[in-house]
This record gives sequence, structure tokens and C-alpha cells, in this order.
Amino acid sequence: MVESLQTKTTYRYELWRAAASGILETAGSTFLLLIAVWFGAGALAKGLVAGAGSLGLLLSPLVVSVVTAVGARTSTAASRILAAGAASFVLAALLPGPFPYIFCSVVAMASSAAVIPLLTQMYQENYPEKERGRRFSKTIMIRIATAALFSKVAGDALTGRMSYFPVLLVVFGCALGFASFCLSRCPTRPIFPDGGAHPLRALRFVRQDGLFRRTLGCWMLLGGNVRSVVEKRLVERFITRLASKFQVESFDAQPMRL
Repeated sequence: MVESLQTKTTYRYELWRAAASGILETAGSTFLLLIAVWFGAGALAKGLVAGAGSLGLLLSPLVVSVVTAVGARTSTAASRILAAGAASFVLAALLPGPFPYIFCSVVAMASSAAVIPLLTQMYQENYPEKERGRRFSKTIMIRIATAALFSKVAGDALTGRMSYFPVLLVVFGCALGFASFCLSRCPTRPIFPDGGAHPLRALRFVRQDGLFRRTLGCWMLLGGNVRSVVEKRLVERFITRLASKFQVESFDAQPMRL
């Protein structure tokens, strides 16, 4: 089967973007929280850093609504959002205080998660239905391999040298900026308005579809909330103990206890 030009272009840049996504995966799962512990951040600040991706997902309906209303191409809109996240990482590196760090980290990681619906739309447009899963799975494998490799390299580099964390933030900013560039090169179309402008209009399916409503309720009560709380607590405990193991000293110039 002959590939269309838009499929080739999207797939090529998605393979490159997968490497950047792998680097960013380590930011949200490990390094940003480790730096927050080094700052002596309190439970609220650490929770904000750990939950920044979830915040981005909560904002994603609003992002889709705004992008649809202004008629922007999905890849262009996603690229600009990621560019704002990249600027936030660089700003956090330039202003390495605890409060700028927490705020900029949350903005950067939230921007990375908020574009997921836009990426889904791009895949639906540019990837044939029968090849969508295969192409997406290859980018996931690259992402996993990059995350594992970068975790090892960055972890070794920071051991005993936590004061150099701004360099790591610049690396995260470059990764997010490169992801923004890759998305800007992907051909997409604006989202066709479906007659509604409210960002929560999709909630009508909860009212209309009984099976979906029951499934969603069970997931929220038995799966999502419990798993989310447990995972966040385990990650926080692990990072705290890891910091103690490597004898990471808290940043005491501006003690922070949110």
C-alpha cells in the first residue's frame, strides 16, 4: 500500500519526537520531584509537581474547545502549547528558587499532557486505521528506551551534584522545544466544530449512555482514585528515601514548606 505524504511526514517527525518524549517522561516521574525534595518542599508543593500531568489532562477539554473555536490546526496549536512549556523550563532554570521552580514545572508538565487530545486527532487524520496501532507502538518503544537510557545518564550525573539541576531543566526545555518543532512540521487540519462550544459538552454521553456511565463510575470509585493516590504516595516516599540515600542536602537559602 502506498503511503500518503502526510502519513510519511507525520510518522517521521513522530519518531523523532518520541525520543524527546522519553526524556520528558523522566521529568514527570522522577527528576522534578527529586529536585522538589532537594528544595525542602512541603507536601502540597510535591503534590503539585507530581500531579502536574493530571492537571494538564483536566485542562485538555478547555484546550480542545479553544483550538476548535479559533480554527487553528491541531498540530500548530499543540506546537505552541509545548513551546510555552519549554519556555517555562528555561525560566525555572534561570530563576532557581523554590517557588518559581514549582510554578514553572507545573506549567511545563501540564502543557505536555494538555495536548494529548490534539495528538489523538492528528493520528486519526494522518494514520490509516489499520496501521495506526503499529505506528504508534513503535514510537512508544522508542520513548521507553530513551526514558530508560536518560534516567541512567541523568541520575549518574546528578548524584552528589544536585546543585547542577538547572542544567537538567534546560535539557528538559530543549526536549520540549524539539517536540514543539516536530509537531509544527506535521500536516493537520482544524477540528470541525460539532455544534457546541462548551468544553464539557462531551459529558452528555455520561447522561445518554448507561453502560458508559456505569463503567466510568466503577473506574472512578474502584480504580482511578485509589490507584492515583497509592501511586503518588509511593513515588513520593521513593524519591524521599532516594534523596536520603544519596545524602541530598536541602536547599536552605529559601526554605519552602507549602
